[in-house]
Amino acid sequence: MVYIIDNQLEKAVKVSFVAIILSAIGLIHAPKLAILYNYKSALAYLIMGIILWGFSITLKDVEDENESLRNTMTD
Repeated sequence: MVYIIDNQLEKAVKVSFVAIILSAIGLIHAPKLAILYNYKSALAYLIMGIILWGFSITLKDVEDENESLRNTMTD
C-alpha cells in the first residue's frame, strides 16, 4: 500500500508477485503450510499485480515526473 501511495507502482507490482508466492505456499492467509490451501488470496494478489502492472505502464510519465520532483526537493 505504501508503494501505491508513493506512486512507486513498479515496486508495488514486485511486492504483489512476492505475495502470490507466499500466499500460494501458505505462509500468509492460511492456517497451515500447504500448496494453494487458500487459492482465492493468491488469485486476488495476481489480479492486483496485473492491474498495478497495467497502471505502471500507462502512468509511467507521472511516476517519472514525481521522481524528478522528489529529487529536486531533496537536493
